[in-house]
Amino acid sequence: MIKQVNLLAKHIGKLPEEIEADTSRPKYFSPNEAVEYGIIDKTVELFLILKRHNLFDLLWNSQLVIIRSNW
Repeated sequence: MIKQVNLLAKHIGKLPEEIEADTSRPKYFSPNEAVEYGIIDKTVELFLILKRHNLFDLLWNSQLVIIRSNW
């Protein structure tokens, strides 16, 4: 566990003690919180990718429908 804590601390710029405290209990992040914390680089909006590649209509009319409340 110490190796993982040190690796995380090194890559996200936090102290190992802070990582240990944060991982000692369940911690849930929104996508933006995960970016701010440093465990991910960015979020990707599926809707924007589908629109950019003209795939939204194709997906919408297929058997698979993705519903997101704030579209």
